[in-house]
Amino acid sequence: MKHFKLNITHLLIFLGIFGMLILLYVVSKNMFEPKEYEKNIKTDNYEYNIKNIKTGNKLVDQKINKYIDNKISFVKKKTKYKMQIDYKISEYKNIKTFDFKEVEYSDSKKIAEEHKIYNIKDGQAIKLTDVFDKKTDYKNFLQDRLYYFSLMFMNENSIKVNEDKLKKLVSIDTCNDFYINEDGINFVISLSNISDYSEIITKTFTYSQLSEYLKENFKIYINESFEKTRVTRNIDYFKDKKIVAITFDDGPSNLTTNRLLDELDKRGVKVTFFVVGTNAEKNPDIIKRMYLEGHDIGIHTYSHSNLLKLSDEEIYSQKSSVVDIVKSATGFEPTLLRPPYGNIDDRVKSIYPMKNILWNVDSEDWKSRNADIILEQIMSTTDDGDIVLFHDIYDTSVDGALKSIDELSRQGYSFVTINELLQIKGDTKDTYYGF
Repeated sequence: MKHFKLNITHLLIFLGIFGMLILLYVVSKNMFEPKEYEKNIKTDNYEYNIKNIKTGNKLVDQKINKYIDNKISFVKKKTKYKMQIDYKISEYKNIKTFDFKEVEYSDSKKIAEEHKIYNIKDGQAIKLTDVFDKKTDYKNFLQDRLYYFSLMFMNENSIKVNEDKLKKLVSIDTCNDFYINEDGINFVISLSNISDYSEIITKTFTYSQLSEYLKENFKIYINESFEKTRVTRNIDYFKDKKIVAITFDDGPSNLTTNRLLDELDKRGVKVTFFVVGTNAEKNPDIIKRMYLEGHDIGIHTYSHSNLLKLSDEEIYSQKSSVVDIVKSATGFEPTLLRPPYGNIDDRVKSIYPMKNILWNVDSEDWKSRNADIILEQIMSTTDDGDIVLFHDIYDTSVDGALKSIDELSRQGYSFVTINELLQIKGDTKDTYYGF
């Protein structure tokens, strides 16, 4: 009988331990699994509908509940006021972002987003200072690009711009709402703070773009190799816009082209480069940068030769050698040709069939060598669907092109590459001067 009692005792202990293990498994399995709940309140003065979540992580739940409680307190102080809050969750590597979208209704509609970002392993919040290395110039890098991105968006959509207010809005000390997903680090900009535009806009920086500015422990934290990939974009955005294709001939130059690329990157502008083989051969790193940053690359012969004066064999060599140089630097084979001096005929077309891209707006930058004269020339001749010719081998050309881009932007123009232009306007011919 004593032996039997001992076995019962052992069995009870075993069952107790087994039960605890099951409980621990269930708790760990549900850790950070969101459970949705909703708060709906309607009074004569105010109304709110808030969707929220319980994450299963005590630290995170406390922080999110505090955020929700603050919003409710804010609403209760209002009259004739309505607020809706919904959320979505994105997860990347060890990071989970809770994106709360607020819609406020009083005299007008106002939309805002607020993001709560956490390490899903320990529930700790992630701040901007956890991501970027303060020893780098990350603030200026981000602010420049956020400024031009917002400015060009407002110009393209005919939103009144106060540039001083915009600069304050995109200061990293102000514009620090961001979220993290597989595309990169995304900054949210609420233009309603400086305009009547109620929607929010988002600027995405890829991990490759940011690699030199990120903290080492953050790179490890998201387990990202920062392999460089070509920047792409959705051209549907441009289909109802006034568009211009800016093109540059004769480069690349190690003295001017990188500066041009830096400034285009700030503005988020993509262009088309028609490269000369002798210069491309000396600057494969610039060719690769053009490609990775989303610009089109076409060819402008190996030695800027007049194709009409060459033999068939020489024409083939002038084209194929540049194609090989670009392909070697990028892995991409160019399909666009700009014949020097615009000289082309059926013989040239038959020897090396490509898309022949001429122009209908000439900056004459090589002639004036004056940025203000270049600007005046562009602004007096450019229209929707035009192909504009510059050269990226003169400082004055770069300055004039950037001034022209900024002024065209103020007039509501967007900027596309040649391939994007052909997709939007319709690719039906072998030779184009513009649309």
